[in-house]
Amino acid sequence: MFMQTLQVVHGNSRRYGGIGPSWQYPAGGQCVLRISADGESAVAVTHAFASPPTDIHAPLPPGEPWRITDQFAEPTQTPAHIVDGQLICTLERPFSGSVSLLSRVRRRRKDSRFV
Repeated sequence: MFMQTLQVVHGNSRRYGGIGPSWQYPAGGQCVLRISADGESAVAVTHAFASPPTDIHAPLPPGEPWRITDQFAEPTQTPAHIVDGQLICTLERPFSGSVSLLSRVRRRRKDSRFV
């Protein structure tokens, strides 16, 4: 999975959620979404702290639709999913985390020679 994330090293990150008022005693949850410079791939790192919300929604950039290509999480954790252009990461228990790799869905274009 590490090699697949190299393409997002040069990109931009956004953080959704929060850790509460104290860095020493974090509460809540967060998702850091990093989009590659070309906008074609992304990695989402999700952390649950004390008293996490049920889930975190991270809006994905508009344009071609996104798909989740790989995930790393505990086997019992509900997988992240995409609904209406948002990555939804479920936080099932405190002090857990997950990583999701995403890429754009490319639609095949009809070959104009055969239309």
